[in-house]
Amino acid sequence: MRDWIIDWQKAYAHRGPGSTRPRRRDIESIYSEPAPIPGGIANPPRNEFLREIRMLVRDFIQHAADRS
Repeated sequence: MRDWIIDWQKAYAHRGPGSTRPRRRDIESIYSEPAPIPGGIANPPRNEFLREIRMLVRDFIQHAADRS
């Protein structure tokens, strides 16, 4: 959590002409780590995110099946 605060502060610290692109790059970086977009290139954070999503869906389906 603390890293995200620092990252947001860094993103909004850009000032002056030409600051839009570095700010956009920093903000895209913030959003891409917690919820990476699945794509053709695998990497550890993306794989971990997708694994956690699969586990949540599996647990939800199992819980729903147990209740019926």
